[in-house]
Amino acid sequence: MIKLENKDFIVENDGKRFVDVVRLLPDRTSDIREIVKEMVGDKVTIYSRIRAKSKGSGSKKVTINRFIELDELFFEGLGLWQAEGGKSKGIYFGNTCIEIIQRFVKFVEEKLAIPKEKFKVHMIVPAMKEPEDIIKKRWSDILEMEVNNFTKISILPRTNLEYAHLYFNSEILLELFKLLHENLKPVILRYPDFAASFIRGVIAGESQVELKPWKTMNYISISSKDLNEVSFYKLCLKSLGIESGPYDYTGMKFPIYGKDNFDKVRDFKLMDLHPTKKSKFETGMKNYQRIVSDPRTIETLILRHSTIPKTYAELAKLLKKGRSTIQSFYIPRLEKKGLIKRLGKQNRAWLFQTVKEFIPL
Repeated sequence: MIKLENKDFIVENDGKRFVDVVRLLPDRTSDIREIVKEMVGDKVTIYSRIRAKSKGSGSKKVTINRFIELDELFFEGLGLWQAEGGKSKGIYFGNTCIEIIQRFVKFVEEKLAIPKEKFKVHMIVPAMKEPEDIIKKRWSDILEMEVNNFTKISILPRTNLEYAHLYFNSEILLELFKLLHENLKPVILRYPDFAASFIRGVIAGESQVELKPWKTMNYISISSKDLNEVSFYKLCLKSLGIESGPYDYTGMKFPIYGKDNFDKVRDFKLMDLHPTKKSKFETGMKNYQRIVSDPRTIETLILRHSTIPKTYAELAKLLKKGRSTIQSFYIPRLEKKGLIKRLGKQNRAWLFQTVKEFIPL
């Protein structure tokens, strides 16, 4: 990745924040590769140039906005790219969800000023049930892109839905995206609106909503094999007051569970970019009232909350249940099952803690 030499790359105007691409990009990436930035008005043409002989060639020229406003669309797009974008040749982005693809295209067009006509589209389908030209024409109409922009169609039987993969080869743009993502992390964590927008993009690209058999929310999981990114995602969620569970190394994901966390997910509209995931989440939340009277769920919540010792009153407040119900019904049941134990008293109030072997996931 290009090393950032000048960190003074954020400028303000009329209360809005902008990234100055000219300041963000360094003057060179190595002793032989120079970064050229040609400015005309509010646009900048960027490319790399090789200074040494027989050392390869530079990158093609790309003209983009010099000043990129930091707002909801920008951070949603950056989150989408981080979750679903390719990281090797240029701007690559694919998804089965039309709305997600359209949102990413809007981000690239409005923030970078790169028209979607510059992108090629590679279609992936589970089976060739229609002629290629019909499939291309249908997606051409959906994405409002010329059929000539569509390349080959690949068949991948293990997929369930058609998958559109947009790409624009440009090494210099890929490096710009990496710099934006890495160097804006402190800004994302500083401002809740930015953190919410970024995580909204990540969740749209790399998350799963799981409901219980009775259609109540079970958990939201976020997938990533990059442990550095996992740590950053968790920090973003924490900045919004959302706690997340431990990382599952086998499944390469981590969960969000609990009514309080789900309420914050809804408040920050973290599920709103992907219509299918949002619908499933809202179904689970609509049915959530049912679990309040479901003894098994209440017991599970008590066990989760009691990994750190809690009193009757503290549990009642967390679960929005009567203290007497917790004291006379649930705690005795859990003690009888050997799932929770008394630790002694705190200011004359009994403390209870979940037995380690029975901590729910």
